[in-house]
Amino acid sequence: TTAAGELLSAHPAPDGMAPGAPLTLSLRPEALRLSWGSVAAPSDNTLSGHVADSIYLGEIAQHAVDLASGGAATRVKVAQLNPGPTLATAGSAASVTVAPSDVVLLPA
Repeated sequence: TTAAGELLSAHPAPDGMAPGAPLTLSLRPEALRLSWGSVAAPSDNTLSGHVADSIYLGEIAQHAVDLASGGAATRVKVAQLNPGPTLATAGSAASVTVAPSDVVLLPA
């Protein structure tokens, strides 16, 4: 469980890690999928938040998304490959989804 919600991983915990011990998650920006406007229905590995910024860079668009959390904001970068002509607008409700195979577990 993270501050922004629950994420599942297809990878085993690092060697020697006790169950329930804190760990670090590695999420590659290009492995994240962004939905905005009509936010995706809640499902496994989908976190909700708001778009902070979007930049068109040609073959990719880079988005910053502030995830909803109970405390401090958690910001993630999403790299959208081959973006369409419309970018997410700052302040738009959004959801970020990641496949369990893309959630890498590391020691804290």
